[in-house]
Amino acid sequence: MGKILAVLMVSIVVLGGYSYSQFSEALTDQTGSSSTSKTAGADESQAASGSAIAVAEKVPADNNEIYWSRQEIRNLPRLNTFMDHVSQKIKDEVKVLTEDKEGAAIETKLTFNGETILVTVNGAQKTYDRIFKEEQFSKLYNGTFVNYMVSREEGKEKLLILQIHPDLQAKQTSG
Repeated sequence: MGKILAVLMVSIVVLGGYSYSQFSEALTDQTGSSSTSKTAGADESQAASGSAIAVAEKVPADNNEIYWSRQEIRNLPRLNTFMDHVSQKIKDEVKVLTEDKEGAAIETKLTFNGETILVTVNGAQKTYDRIFKEEQFSKLYNGTFVNYMVSREEGKEKLLILQIHPDLQAKQTSG
């Protein structure tokens, strides 16, 4: 299971061109990054959605599916709705789809049972307590990454669900 999560994180870094660090405060001085976050499961809710070319061709249109890549995001409002449901303790389920650098599909299924979020990544399952949105500025990319993550109550274990690259945000605001 650890190997699957490692492969997922490496593919996310490759797709996003940026890696999330739990030690973002320590890296701020070195990378010029800073971050803020908003949480669902406690008080607040926000969301995201995405779509990649190869995965998009394989995936049927479904209102519960969110697709993301560095080039495109689809159905982002659905993830926001999921986050709202978590904060309101309403049962819900969504799929977040992306692909690794070789084009293999990565499916992350989020199932909220009213208490915890069960995350299933290509068959491997783990339970988390909250879902949240975090914004992290990067001097290297001269922009802000928006990361959607899940974590355990203690906050020591986090998993990236979806990332919006600064270049994609610029396209969305200019287009």
